[in-house]
Amino acid sequence: MFFEIIKAVLIGLLEGITEWLPISSTGHMILFNELLTLKVSDEFFELFEVVIQLGAVLAVALLYFSRLNPLSRGKSREEKRATLSLLLKT
Repeated sequence: MFFEIIKAVLIGLLEGITEWLPISSTGHMILFNELLTLKVSDEFFELFEVVIQLGAVLAVALLYFSRLNPLSRGKSREEKRATLSLLLKT
């Protein structure tokens, strides 16, 4: 049981590190699981992957929230317009 927790933590660390790199973090999780297989059901591992990736995506969103928020208090009027125009182009 303890070894499974260690493997889960290692997979989480791998996801966190590779999320910021221009490589597939999901692919690394799959490869890591092939090397050190977690002894859980396939359904649980799929849910585990989703939860770990959701945490990474939320971390990125939180980090860039003020930069992407056109109503951020720390921005000048020109910066707010530029941000808003970027958001409206998509």
